[in-house]
Amino acid sequence: MSDTFDNGLYIDGVYYHVPILSCKRSADFLWKYADRTEDGEHAGELLGIYFNYTLSFGQIVDMYEYNRLYQKLTEKQEYHTVVMPGASGSMFTYQAYFSKVSDEVKKSKAGKNIFMKLKVEFVSKFPTIS
Repeated sequence: MSDTFDNGLYIDGVYYHVPILSCKRSADFLWKYADRTEDGEHAGELLGIYFNYTLSFGQIVDMYEYNRLYQKLTEKQEYHTVVMPGASGSMFTYQAYFSKVSDEVKKSKAGKNIFMKLKVEFVSKFPTIS
């Protein structure tokens, strides 16, 4: 049994056949304003709750696929439509921007660069719960 999702993900309608090692989700609360009164009580107006994701990819052996995904994750485009694994085998679609992309490189014994440990953070454009 594998510890990765086998179904990859879609970005802007293009499928990337890559193993997803980890899919971390955070529910971030965004406030229009938030303050404390003199007696310490919180006062504010909640704009919404945003589900944001961090994906860590497993070893991508196919360097063509790796480069294709990396180019997509680092292209100069403000927002993307992302479709990725959801609950119980379903898929989850939302609009997001990529806030951080990282990977590591090491040299193989043959002197070639091997890229690995690719990770991306997605930030939702719209509140998931408003």
